[in-house]
Amino acid sequence: MERPDKVLIIDDDQNTNLLYTMIIRHVMGKTIEIKTFTQADDGINYLNDEPQNLDCNVVMFLDINMPVISGWEALSMLAKSDERVRKKLTIFMVSSSIDPNDKKRSIEHPYVTDFMEKPLTVEKIKNLFGERLDTLLSV
Repeated sequence: MERPDKVLIIDDDQNTNLLYTMIIRHVMGKTIEIKTFTQADDGINYLNDEPQNLDCNVVMFLDINMPVISGWEALSMLAKSDERVRKKLTIFMVSSSIDPNDKKRSIEHPYVTDFMEKPLTVEKIKNLFGERLDTLLSV
């Protein structure tokens, strides 16, 4: 996968967002732009309202099970987004759910690239982006 310009993390748990931010920065470096949202609609609105999102590759880690707006509902909201935003967006559905239907539904959704089981780890992010971590152990 090509290195993204920006990463969006949408998960209702702020601690999870902080942990994933730290992991992604470990793997991709401190310069990668990361935005976190605890409400799916805030993340979708950010994608739609920021003009620079039309010109950059964005990776989104989207939690499936959230109390106000689920990941599935967020995907429905994306259907109303500018096609140019959707074209530059790579979505990974993330869940601790062991329901095989969640994985199947994710993989079959036209906007979703893949399903990832929680928790995201350094190894999962490293494998995803193909980055080398020469300094990981020295940090």
